[in-house]
Amino acid sequence: MFEALSSIPAETISGGIGAAMGAFITMKAQQHAMLMETLQGAIAVSKGDNNNQNDAAKRGSPWLRAVIGIIIIVVSFGGLLLAMYGGYETTVMEKTPERSALFGLIEWGGKLKPVSADGFVIPPYIPASVAAVVGFLFGAAAANVMAMIKRR
Repeated sequence: MFEALSSIPAETISGGIGAAMGAFITMKAQQHAMLMETLQGAIAVSKGDNNNQNDAAKRGSPWLRAVIGIIIIVVSFGGLLLAMYGGYETTVMEKTPERSALFGLIEWGGKLKPVSADGFVIPPYIPASVAAVVGFLFGAAAANVMAMIKRR
């Protein structure tokens, strides 16, 4: 089973987990928002005013998710650009090639060794991190669409 999982790219796993988390968190938030909306409607009916609903509508921000995503991506790549233009060396762990002899009885290599580089260096964790953020934002957007469909 672990051999099958190890063949899946880290970006796919990270993006899938991010999408699931984004959908779950957004669905829970929408569930809470729908409960609050129901309670606010009951209050408005019983008191005869809808000031609470208007205030709640003013607090909502549809651009918040996009702004958070942009900030995360800018900070992620901003650090890489700072290292590139600042002349800082970046150290990345690189895996040495695996070798074997005597039909696989003797194996060596496959260990991590530090490699220093200049310029625009993309560490191996960046694609997985970006995939997780994109997956989270996609999952959150998908949950919003599902909530809109349920309300109709």
